[in-house]
Amino acid sequence: MSSVYFKTVTDEKKDTKKSKVAKALSQLPVTSGSRWGAEHLKACHVVVNSKVGDSLPVLNSYHHTIRETFKPGKENAQIAAFIKDLAPEYRNMRQHALVREPEVGATLARFWTALRDVKTMKSDEEEQQPIQGSFTSEQRPAAHLPVEVYTVELAFAAINHTLLYTQNPSSEMPVEIRQQERCFIQIGNKRITAIDDGGLTLIVDDGEKTEKSVVLLEAKRRLDVCDEANRPFVSDELLGQMTCEAIAARSSRQGDNERNDMIIVNTTQQYMCFFHFIITADHLRDIEYGRIPGQAIKVTATHWFNLERPPDRECIVKNVLQLAEYMSPVLEK
Repeated sequence: MSSVYFKTVTDEKKDTKKSKVAKALSQLPVTSGSRWGAEHLKACHVVVNSKVGDSLPVLNSYHHTIRETFKPGKENAQIAAFIKDLAPEYRNMRQHALVREPEVGATLARFWTALRDVKTMKSDEEEQQPIQGSFTSEQRPAAHLPVEVYTVELAFAAINHTLLYTQNPSSEMPVEIRQQERCFIQIGNKRITAIDDGGLTLIVDDGEKTEKSVVLLEAKRRLDVCDEANRPFVSDELLGQMTCEAIAARSSRQGDNERNDMIIVNTTQQYMCFFHFIITADHLRDIEYGRIPGQAIKVTATHWFNLERPPDRECIVKNVLQLAEYMSPVLEK
């Protein structure tokens, strides 16, 4: 499994020349986003910037909730409890016992149980294979393998705890988790299917969830690890699948030209990374007419965060807070 694209296709000027000789999506097998790879990324003219640190630049101005949550002397107790490690006496308890502990409660019990389950679950297909300085297992189509299901549960538990204890309880438009959605990209007579694993959505005044989401969740059961750094990396297949999902989701709200941003939270076992895709109406038009976009689709990514580590849990909280604040004005303009 290759990780070359994410590391090397980082300069728009240099890679514009390469994109001109790439095959368009209409010339490639594009029935499902889970089958995308480097050739599909070239066809979409994707350029990556992965050197941005702990947060996405597009979210830098959304810091009000972070200041309130981490105000010196008035820190949010529920968030502080999430960030610190679980006390040793609780670590062997199951969820039904953890919920009865005042220091833990229902949402944290769900999180700690999910984290433990992810760490102990093993995919039936998992095989370590050294490939170009990495090891991974072969990707095969499977809708609900146990590790992926548990990974989604872990991500939902972490994000849900953060949203429940940081949003104003009197807010009429809170951000909540949604379940998976199916979107499509139409290219001539070809239709590409993209199914995410959930996302974030705004709740409108009457309690109805908005249909068009700008934040998606993509969970993977398999961890691709670089031997040198022992850290997760982004394979061409993973970046391809997320690119397909981002384009399909952006295509589903073509009437909305105010924001070209799609954000994907990737969670792979206990690791989490945030990706920002800039997809314009011109990009969509080129792709749908079978052309390679003249301007690059720019992708930005944070570091990988490990939910086992308190500093990384704090970074995840801050990213979720920024996402919720970023989403809130969408329907208020």
